[in-house]
Amino acid sequence: MDLSFPGTMFPAPPSLSLRCPDGWEPVLLANALVAARDTASPEGFDVNVVVVATRLVDDALGLDGLVDEMHARTVTDLGGTMQQTSTATLAKRDARLTAWLLEPSGAAFPLFQVEAALLVASSNPRISHLVQLHGTAPAGYAEHYGAIFRAIFDTLAIA
Repeated sequence: MDLSFPGTMFPAPPSLSLRCPDGWEPVLLANALVAARDTASPEGFDVNVVVVATRLVDDALGLDGLVDEMHARTVTDLGGTMQQTSTATLAKRDARLTAWLLEPSGAAFPLFQVEAALLVASSNPRISHLVQLHGTAPAGYAEHYGAIFRAIFDTLAIA
């Protein structure tokens, strides 16, 4: 038996692009498809945007079920308090947007995070990818960075 990646049985994550504002720079993170940080971040924290993708096989939960699972983990693992949630269209796909106040144990200060989640089909009808975008900043900068994160998310393009 021959196996190949990417291939029909094991499709690669989707190709994507984002546009970040001037003054942001790319960051290499092991599990991220793409990541960037604001070089003008407030002292003590690198404000960042990170995009990850998770391969799903025979997903039965759909976007809402997957997001509900993610939200439960955010509350438990990161001391998250949901600030608001909504639906939107990103990259011509349905997406769920959520804003959080995060208070992870051991953190020096609370964080503000905006996340977006969307499903992307692959060439294999059994496989899709959950694409997640996360923008994170100190909570005291939520108003300033919330608009920037949303503007970045709105530039998402998926090939």
